[in-house]
Amino acid sequence: AVIPLACSDAMRVIEPQAVQAVLQKYNITRPYVMTIGGSEYRKNVKTVIEAYLGEIENDYDLVVVGGAWRKLDLHRDYANCKSLKFVQGISDEDLIALYNGAETFIFASFYEGFGLPLLEAMRCGTPVIAANASCLPEVSGDAAKYFAPLNSDELRNVLKEVLGNKELQQDMVNKGFERQKLYSWEKTVAATYEVYKEVLGVKAHY
Repeated sequence: AVIPLACSDAMRVIEPQAVQAVLQKYNITRPYVMTIGGSEYRKNVKTVIEAYLGEIENDYDLVVVGGAWRKLDLHRDYANCKSLKFVQGISDEDLIALYNGAETFIFASFYEGFGLPLLEAMRCGTPVIAANASCLPEVSGDAAKYFAPLNSDELRNVLKEVLGNKELQQDMVNKGFERQKLYSWEKTVAATYEVYKEVLGVKAHY
């Protein structure tokens, strides 16, 4: 049985002053694009970096949430790129602020069991770009823009399209708010309970 998850109600739109305080804390002074996953291979952050470097780098920072993974360390590999901001070990409130402040959020993962960051970004009012892989399109529906997960050129084009169109961004934000309403922990619990009843042959509600 496939049972969708949900993200925390703590993920929300917050006041601009709270966002600015966190950006100052991490020395983020320019408009920025955000991704999450650090150096973990399946999170595919390297493709995001490759799409970002060059033209987009001129006007935006790229904030990467997460650190090294096993022997992989993208922070070390791209140490000379000062517009790449790696943050790790951050609090939930700082994460919420980073979502809120981002021009767009990119989730490039090859594989996810569900993909909670998609809903987190949507709840924070941030346009979402996602890899057309695994369950990501199923979770995001028409609220996100998609790219082939290993195609940095395609991602770059999608990113430029979103960043250059405020009307499109607002449409994506509006669709994201509606999309995330489809998921709740109450629905997850109820669906799980029904599976337990079916497996155990229980017909009565307790």
